[in-house]
Amino acid sequence: MGAPVPIPADPRASETYADRARTQGPGVEADARVLLGRVRRSKATAWDKPGRFVDEAERMARGLPGAHLPWFWDTVVGDDTTRIPRLLTLLGEHGPLPVTDAAVDLFRWRTGVPRPVAALVLDGIVGSGGQAADLKLCRAKPYRADRFAATLYLDLLRRLGPTGRLAVLSAALPEDPADLWAPGGTTAVAERMATAWSDLLGVTPYADDGSHAAALAEDHGLPGSWATALLTGCPAEPLDADGTRAAATAVTWALAERPVGDPAAEGARALIDLLTGAPAELRTTLRALADRSLTTPVPPGQYEANPLFSVPDLVDEVASALGVGRDAAALHLQPYALDRPADRTARPGPPGRPHRTPLERLDPRTTTVPSAGNSPP
Repeated sequence: MGAPVPIPADPRASETYADRARTQGPGVEADARVLLGRVRRSKATAWDKPGRFVDEAERMARGLPGAHLPWFWDTVVGDDTTRIPRLLTLLGEHGPLPVTDAAVDLFRWRTGVPRPVAALVLDGIVGSGGQAADLKLCRAKPYRADRFAATLYLDLLRRLGPTGRLAVLSAALPEDPADLWAPGGTTAVAERMATAWSDLLGVTPYADDGSHAAALAEDHGLPGSWATALLTGCPAEPLDADGTRAAATAVTWALAERPVGDPAAEGARALIDLLTGAPAELRTTLRALADRSLTTPVPPGQYEANPLFSVPDLVDEVASALGVGRDAAALHLQPYALDRPADRTARPGPPGRPHRTPLERLDPRTTTVPSAGNSPP
């Protein structure tokens, strides 16, 4: 290594490098966040060779203006020393987070692994008690992995190794641990862990385990062949009038009713071009949905119909006007985004089932929800 880069003796815990960079000019904050992301990835994969991380961080620091160095090193050195104690405090206040079905779905969509493997990874990459014990764990409740999935999971653990496992687990923790308990926190965890997993092991093409076919049949009564068409972009047969209507329904379902990041969206966009027999107005509407699906601000795993994510400023406006919390304001707005507003589709399902509602949770402190009869025009 070259001459040492000075590390501040008195880190400013209240500042971060990205905060400092924000004051330096347009685009500087974005570059700072990219740089810190590289540092954290390097840190996560350097547990067995810490000198490599030090070398990499020093190399990055040498490319920075001198005025940036104190904030850079404060953030790098103080990263885990501040996040971990804060995480433990929040755990004491809120309790552990459950692994949601939405998070499991997002991880398997992003990586292509079977559902039991996704659940095992999101539960903390459980196992390592020996092959026999791990196989028994995979086959038991709540994972219920078949022999193929259990064997696959153990093989993937072997390929990951201790360093890879730490890298995937490290990706779970956000910059601010409080974000874990925020709306969408668990699906954001799944997205970060899936990215780290894919960087190390690659991505397997997603194969439907029957869940898409079951959901489409429950929501619209369409046969499983339309779930296959959505995932492949190709209908099972040429589209007649009935087929065109069914295809339009399936496309709308994939683009407007499913979580962002659902693999059915890609095939749905391709199917639109085949709807030559559909009215022009319908095709225009579907293309608008397709365009929105490519640019949506809604994070992966969340729903377009969830106002907390799709129109957060409007939620704040309604909450202020009605004097209620953001969750109540979002629930007040949500019926306007549903094609079939009903209590069944506007509230969370029972424990253990995927939420049918785009609203992920309600604030238990909210005791009064505005009635639809008093809704603004």
